Formats: sequence, C-alpha cells, structure tokens
Amino acid sequence: SIISTSTSTSEKKTKSQHAAVFTEAELVQLQYVLELKSGQVQDVVEICSYILEQCIYHNLSAAKLQSFLCSDAVKMLPSHAEAFASFWDSALEGKFVESLRGKQFGPRYVESTRWNLHMNLAKEDAFQTKDCYATIQFDIRNTHPNTANRIKNENENETVAVEFSHEDLSEFFTKINLIQRQLDGLT
Repeated sequence: SIISTSTSTSEKKTKSQHAAVFTEAELVQLQYVLELKSGQVQDVVEICSYILEQCIYHNLSAAKLQSFLCSDAVKMLPSHAEAFASFWDSALEGKFVESLRGKQFGPRYVESTRWNLHMNLAKEDAFQTKDCYATIQFDIRNTHPNTANRIKNENENETVAVEFSHEDLSEFFTKINLIQRQLDGLT
C-alpha cells in the first residue's frame, strides 16, 4: 500500500522531534480547540506528520492521497480525507514541496571507511600515562551504490569522523556484533 497504516516503533517520532513544530502554548490551544486529552494531541501531530512525510516520499497527488485515506485500508472519514487532500494540494502549489525536493529522506549508506590509531604518552615525575584512541572516518553516500542511473553530485557524499577511546570502541564493537547476529538470524 502507498501509506502504511501501522507504524513500528522505529517510525514513531519522539516528542522532542516535534518541539519545533508547536510551542507548548500552541499544543494546549490545539487540545482545547480539538477537545482532546493531552496525550491525544501529540498523537494527532505525529500521525499528521507521518501522513505528510509519506506523501512527500511517494510523491502523491492530492487526489491519490484522498482516495487512499478513504479506502478500506485506512477508513478515514471522507471529510477528514478531504481536509488532508486540500492541505496537500495547497502545499503542492506552493514552494513547500519544491523546497523539499533536494532534501534527503531515505537512508544513507557507508561507502568506505578509514581509521587511524593514536597514542599520547606523557611522563610527569611519578606518573606515566598512555592515552590510546582510534579515529574512524565514514564516507557516507545519500543514495545506494547500486541505484541505476545515479547522477554524481558533489554534495551527495559526506565524511563523518568519530573518535573512540578503548572503552567506547569496545562498546561500539559489541553493538555492531549484536546487529550482525540479528541480521544473521533474519537470513
């Protein structure tokens, strides 16, 4: 289906991610106007956000959005579906969607990695210290390397450098091993 009606925990947004959308006073005002309980306002904001994100991701027209929201898969009231479609139609006509066209909405991919090991030695009277750390650089690509007809773009790649102490690197390695075991369990 075009828009999944059930969201997993990874798709749900935290309250802090919506903090910039509405102030606390605006959320209280929405609660009053919509006659909702406090927790329900946040749910409404998250659901609306999810629907609009899916519209962007799937490049839906307002008519297709309304049709889908009224379908048996979603069963939204026709008046509510029409309100979403009307908003989306005005967003398509305006600069909102155009401003999002260049933004990345999908996952990013590690293209390559580089690493360096560093050791700082210091000796003061009675103390001798060794500080060891590793720096790992990830070259990140915004599109999957196997994507057909991909246009090379200078802004497409980004390098992220992360510095790890011995303890940090051990913890990171443990988490990566857990992810690997889970992936192996799926295949």
